[in-house]
Amino acid sequence: MAVQTPALPLQYWRSLPPRRRAIWIAVVVWCVLHLVGFAGAVLLMPDFERDEVEKWSDIDVYLDAADAVRQHAPLYVMDDWDDSMVYFYHPAFALACVPLTYLPFRLLSLLWIVMQTAAYLGALWAWYRVLVRIGWIEGARVYRLWLPLALVFSEWYANLFYGNVVSTLLLLSGLMTLGIVEDRPRLAGIAGALILILKPQWLFPLILPVIFRRWRFLLHLLAVLLAGYLLITAGFVLATGLSYGVETLRAYPDFLTTLDANYPWSMRTGLFENMNHSWQQIYHSYFGSRAWVEPLTILTRLVMLALPGLLILQAWRRRITLTDHPALAIWFAGLGYLTAMSMLAQLWEVMGSIVFFLAIQAAPNPQVRRWSRLYLIYATFELQAVISALTGWQWAFLPQTVPLAMLALLLLYGCLLVLAAHTVSNTRKPEYGGNAP
Repeated sequence: MAVQTPALPLQYWRSLPPRRRAIWIAVVVWCVLHLVGFAGAVLLMPDFERDEVEKWSDIDVYLDAADAVRQHAPLYVMDDWDDSMVYFYHPAFALACVPLTYLPFRLLSLLWIVMQTAAYLGALWAWYRVLVRIGWIEGARVYRLWLPLALVFSEWYANLFYGNVVSTLLLLSGLMTLGIVEDRPRLAGIAGALILILKPQWLFPLILPVIFRRWRFLLHLLAVLLAGYLLITAGFVLATGLSYGVETLRAYPDFLTTLDANYPWSMRTGLFENMNHSWQQIYHSYFGSRAWVEPLTILTRLVMLALPGLLILQAWRRRITLTDHPALAIWFAGLGYLTAMSMLAQLWEVMGSIVFFLAIQAAPNPQVRRWSRLYLIYATFELQAVISALTGWQWAFLPQTVPLAMLALLLLYGCLLVLAAHTVSNTRKPEYGGNAP
């Protein structure tokens, strides 16, 4: 079922009431000020060269990793970290960044801003297309209504400032979800292979064919994903040489298993000096290095895994299909994303949560919608920080004492859990019927 929207941007603009036009004008001004400010800092800052600027962004991490690959040097830190500026990704991503090392640092920084901005806008489009393709008319309409919030979203600007690839991952996860709802396993598999190279926790769309029991489609998707991953990995070995390539690939899983042990945890009570808001860091910050912190972290993660898991079992028993409840795909995709993020030992942001917040605003439950809007504290934190800087109010330091990212995650997790549980429990189990197509 298609969603009727104006064919041209100008027609869409003319269809808006004056209040909505004023909101969009303010949003565009806010966006332009940020982008011009970022670009201006890059262009006007004296001595803005890679070797002369203090390393603070993820771009520095990517370039250092690319240099290591060029020089056949060790790529991963196996000892205690001095800080969190460490390369986390598959070796092939470092190889892909090698051409960037030949660009002037100013040009690269500007190009990176453009690329990540394009990726974020593409991600918002991809997730909107998901709502359209599943036939959820109200969801798509409300998504458009609330879209200005996504363009003033504080975490987007933070990631743009630090140069992380989260915008790209949001785009890839949207394309993967789009491939799933459109029955295009190749699109979903290729997007999934790229996600696996970057951050595997973003493979959360895989929850959808599992929920709707589309096993044949899932096998096809996984075959494409695995083939893509192996091709990329083989390309890395061929490009860097057998000895270095294999040695680096062996070091990658070893590095991942040492993350918790080598990470510089903050042990000062009540403080999040490194802005990490994961469960493990929360318990370390509030209780110190106690013997029961690790078991408590594991137990918390298991609970967050178990609750959506129980709902999936109920959905199986009731033989729910995507056509029965289109919105259920969004509820479960959101639960998959938030649950995956809650498993991490390092949680600095939940940028992907914005698309699920927009979708929740079309939920049939008004109480859930009202509660979800506490998320606006997290979504507009930069604006609040600006106000605090102008007034002298120390609100801007709140993330150092309160785990805002985890609180935002838990808020939306609870809202989506309620929505999914209500939908599943109110679906009658058919007397006959096999697996969903």
